[in-house]
This record gives sequence, structure tokens and C-alpha cells, in this order.
Amino acid sequence: MSKEFERVDIATLRSFPPTCPAFTDKDIPLRRWNSRWYIFFYRTDKDAVRRALPPPLEYISDIVEFWWSWNPVTTCAAPNGITEVVTPFGEAGITIPAKYKDYKGGYFAYMWLNSDLALIRGREIWGYPKYFAQVDVVEYSDNFWMNVVHNRCLVASAKGKFTNKDFPKPFWLEDPEWGRFVWRTITEPDGSKTQHVLVFQEPTYKGERRIKVKQDSIRTAAPEDFDLLIQDTPYVNPATVLPVREIIGLFSFECDLVVPYSKIVWSQQFEF
Repeated sequence: MSKEFERVDIATLRSFPPTCPAFTDKDIPLRRWNSRWYIFFYRTDKDAVRRALPPPLEYISDIVEFWWSWNPVTTCAAPNGITEVVTPFGEAGITIPAKYKDYKGGYFAYMWLNSDLALIRGREIWGYPKYFAQVDVVEYSDNFWMNVVHNRCLVASAKGKFTNKDFPKPFWLEDPEWGRFVWRTITEPDGSKTQHVLVFQEPTYKGERRIKVKQDSIRTAAPEDFDLLIQDTPYVNPATVLPVREIIGLFSFECDLVVPYSKIVWSQQFEF
């Protein structure tokens, strides 16, 4: 490489249009402030969970999460040292509990969101399975309403009321070692080889919890307090892949969280 073209120059290059700039290594970690989460726990079929997990991951439970989040402020450091702020966006997804060797956490099976910049960074850096969609999250007093519309098709919706009733919560809510898994596939432009990578997001960052829940913000609802709909569309089929067999409850909270680089725990390359 020419001495005139140093790494710092490469890091500031933009491979996307100026209206939607690419990320650089200086963008990480991302931080979300006052992020509101709504996690709906439901029971599905054990065999369905096993089929939905990529081969390296092992089954833990038949309880999965369909969640929504509203993210009013997301920040990252731009190459020029100025903090960039991503516009507020809604996000939703399905997370499956799983383990690989000594690692355990939630595997992101589906994700939908309405921010192009968050989608690009999420897919290109970590490999999140994100679809661009209309994601609405509305909370007023004790009531809530939310949905996911992908390619003009309703994927999921929920509406109900917070009652703060207790319900049997999954064990991982209290597990300090619980992280997140992401499956990333990288194919060379000429199609010569494809690399499959399983990454793990540690539950801590620089010695502190990566997700800091504000305890006084926790709200709950029992199955009789809300309606949850998940259905297939011509584009995605979450209702078939992970059918709802029993609603467990809703756990909602506000948090500050940090999204650093992840750890590669498994990889395999195929050449063609």
C-alpha cells in the first residue's frame, strides 16, 4: 500500500451515498439512550426451535421472545470526532434462547426496523437479520399498541394494558452471563466462496453491564391483559417457523445500552 494512502484515509471513505453514509471502525460502539423495550414471551414447539437454530447452536427452551423497542436517541462517533445521532426509530424481532459451548444467549432469528442507517450498520457490521419495515410503538397511560408492517403486509401486532401482574418469567432475565448470538453470512462478490460466522455479543462491556435496565421503569402484563398476533406473509413466515402455542406474559422496561464489536465463536468457509 502506498504511504500516501494510510489506514486513516481508508477509514473515512464512504461507499454509500452522502445521504446515507457508510460506517467506519470509529463508529463503534453504538449507544442507545432511554430505549424502551416490550418483550412478549410465548411458548412454541421444541422441534420448531431446533429447526430455527443454525447448526452450531443448541436448544435450551421452547419459550421465545417477540419484542418491540422504541429508540429515541442512538449515538456513535463519526471519523471527524463529532458525535452522530441516528433519528428515532422503532424495531422489532424474534429472539430464541440458545447455547454454544460455554456461551449462552438469545439468537436473533428475525428483525424489522424503520431506519435505513440502523439497518445498514446492523447488517454490515454485526450481521443482524434486519428487514426494512414500518414499526409502530405507541404507549399512552397504561395502554399500548404496536405493529410490524413489512412490504405492506402485517407481520405482527399487539395491544393491551399494563397491569403489573406477575407471571413465570424465563430464567435468563436474571442471568448475568446471558448474551446475544448473531449468524452472519459473507459471500465474495465473484461468488467464489462464502463464509458463515456465528458471533456472540458479551453481556458486559468494559466491566459493566452492556444493557442497563432502569428498575423503576419495569412494567408487566399477564396473558389475559393483551392480544398478540404473529402471522405469515408472502415475504416472511414467522408464524410457521415459530408458531404460538401459549402466551406467557409481557415484560417491558427502559434502558441505556451499548453495542460494541462482537466475538467470533464459530466459522466455516465454503469455496465454489
